[in-house]
Amino acid sequence: MRLYTTISILLLSNFLFAQKPLYFDKLNDFKNGYALVQTGNLKGFIDVDGNLIGKLDVIQTLDNGTDFQGKTVYLQRQFGFHKDAIRKFTGEFILNPSFSIQTVNSFFIIKDFKNLSKPTFKIMNENGQIIFSVISKNGVQDPILPISNELIGIKNLDDKYSKYYAIKSLVSDFKSDYNYKKFKKLKNGFIKAFRYSETEGKNKWGFLNSKGEVAIDFMYSYEPSDFNENKAIVKNIDNLFGYIDNDNKIILEPQFVEASKFVNGKAIVRLYNHKKVNNITNYGYRLINEKGEILFDFKELRVDKKYDESKYDIIENGNLIKLKHGSKISLFNVDNFEIKETPYNSIGEFDSNLALVVFKKEDKKKMGYINEKGELVFCTETKNQF
Repeated sequence: MRLYTTISILLLSNFLFAQKPLYFDKLNDFKNGYALVQTGNLKGFIDVDGNLIGKLDVIQTLDNGTDFQGKTVYLQRQFGFHKDAIRKFTGEFILNPSFSIQTVNSFFIIKDFKNLSKPTFKIMNENGQIIFSVISKNGVQDPILPISNELIGIKNLDDKYSKYYAIKSLVSDFKSDYNYKKFKKLKNGFIKAFRYSETEGKNKWGFLNSKGEVAIDFMYSYEPSDFNENKAIVKNIDNLFGYIDNDNKIILEPQFVEASKFVNGKAIVRLYNHKKVNNITNYGYRLINEKGEILFDFKELRVDKKYDESKYDIIENGNLIKLKHGSKISLFNVDNFEIKETPYNSIGEFDSNLALVVFKKEDKKKMGYINEKGELVFCTETKNQF
């Protein structure tokens, strides 16, 4: 186990000269290679080079503005009933603002209520392509769920009380029984699903393969993680986390109060919430290998990321972990155990090798984007009014 590490300090003044100015009031995280930016009430998107795509426009969105960003399109929400739209990043409308649209499993579900007795439901993928359409009847709510570009969940439209989905293939005649409650998106060859288990006598989580066939039986009370590097995180009835392989064999027994996905053979786990060790509060974070061997003890350092059981993502960009360091954030490299103390008050999630940062410069709040080295690549600036 590594006991010591190298600490380096990134000074803001040392690399501000290298940044490209961004003349916007507000920035958001990158997603699929694009980030939403805002000046006044006008919004638009920039690419990873900091270039504005198209022009700023009046775009109504929720939360951080992105709602859902596909690879070439995004969801625009406008105030009012059935006024959602799908637009390209360059501004052109694929669907005009006359629909109700929700996002499920990285797909758009487009609801057209022009005929209230027989509304039309369509599934659009992240490239803006319609892959399935159905006319609902008998008042069946949420009749379809997207799973992948080749599989959907569909309810029995002849039963107005239908609550369960069947799996339907879009490329073959395969269709399952109507016994599924939930699906998650296809990822790394597996689909998480939630359905009634005959042996357990209640709904349980399990895994399907890319064809919709059962790959891992429905035995888990809590939703597992997606498979990553042939491993998934599972949680037992004592609220402890462990790991299984893609044959459903336990490779690390449930023993952790928190666990993260393996990335390049390494994962962050938490053995306990906190305890005193040599009069220093140890928060229980450890870096482990695939055998469960401890590679690094973080001791008094804490991971700067709210634990999210729906993601289990702590290692970002292949080898980086964000740590709390007083009021600032440090970057820990899982390959060489180097800690870089940064001047940033917050660091967002890495996407396309860039992460959103917030910091102060001359007592003014600034936003920008850093690369994987912690170097400031872009920074907000105010245009000279003259």
